[in-house]
Amino acid sequence: MSCICKFFVLFFISQNSLTDLINKLQVAKPHFVRCIKPNTSKEAFKFVPDYVLAQLRYTGISETVKIRKFGYALRVTYHEFLVRRVQS
Repeated sequence: MSCICKFFVLFFISQNSLTDLINKLQVAKPHFVRCIKPNTSKEAFKFVPDYVLAQLRYTGISETVKIRKFGYALRVTYHEFLVRRVQS
């Protein structure tokens, strides 16, 4: 396969991946988006688990996941907070 063909194949793969991500974000309505880098050398298809885990810990994502597993919401509106406060 020539270099030009590889470029177009990678382009279409990344384009489809980006389109898929945008569609998921539009449906999910996230509060924030974090970019996690898979490696420090910017190599394709190279995943360094310890590097990714360190980023997740540093950004607080792993703590957020733990809190969500316990059933707590990420953000409570002021009205919801007042209602819960009055009921307790």
